[in-house]
Amino acid sequence: MLKRILLFSGICVTALAQEAPVGIVTLTQGSAQIFEPGAKTGRKLDFADVLRNGSRIVTGADGKVKFVSCAQSIAAQAQPNSEIQFGRSNYDVKRGSVEQPHKVPSCLVPLASIGGRDSHIGGINMRGDTIMQLLSPVGTSVDPGQVKFVWQPVEGATNYRLAVRDSSGNDFWEQDTNSSNTTLQYASPTKLIAGASYRWRVTALQGEEVLSSASAKMTVFSADDLSRIDEIRKNSIQPQESHLMLGMLFEELNAPEMALAEYEKLSAMPANGWVAQKTAALRSRLKP
Repeated sequence: MLKRILLFSGICVTALAQEAPVGIVTLTQGSAQIFEPGAKTGRKLDFADVLRNGSRIVTGADGKVKFVSCAQSIAAQAQPNSEIQFGRSNYDVKRGSVEQPHKVPSCLVPLASIGGRDSHIGGINMRGDTIMQLLSPVGTSVDPGQVKFVWQPVEGATNYRLAVRDSSGNDFWEQDTNSSNTTLQYASPTKLIAGASYRWRVTALQGEEVLSSASAKMTVFSADDLSRIDEIRKNSIQPQESHLMLGMLFEELNAPEMALAEYEKLSAMPANGWVAQKTAALRSRLKP
């Protein structure tokens, strides 16, 4: 019986440890502490601290904290001498007050990177003696207005030929570039369709001889995705809040390169904070 109780306790602890956060801190000012679920003592609150079910924020006489409650899709600011407790369905003002509440798109605080080359390398088809490696986008999502293709140089190549193919198998855009250029911006008059998937292919050539070729899939943000992105940009009061929320959203939408770009725009990050760890993890995953 005791063994069963201990086993059940271990399962509960593991479940709690893996439980998804219910919010995140987007800005801190003055003195403020966070009390983790069940903790009697707090610690200094940092920018981008994640909030779990049962977490409490306590501000001092000069403290203000901006946070996002993912449960309600609401961003707000805890005022001085306040205590806020966070739950799965809402946040509760135990004392003091919050100001500037405003709706944000539904948010998901990512626990691990989404997308990236390692998880999609199987979608690349290669042929030829010299290996072609595509870098971005590879199995990930893109903004239709700013698609940038990136690949590794191939030894001996004099030029590269890039083609984009639709779901029907038709190549509708093709562009050549010289060997010194391994990036191309999508510049076709044909607009990419929101929510559609495409394949892009790069062929390394030496004159007209094919050295190597590789292709990868990309998916365009849906109309709903674009609406959520636009809503964050319009409604975020502070740039830090905007970059953090966009970074999390881009991870949710499987656009790791865009997520990394947003996290890198954040300034004054804690040396060992969540954003610093997230940035390092994405850089490691996305490196060639």
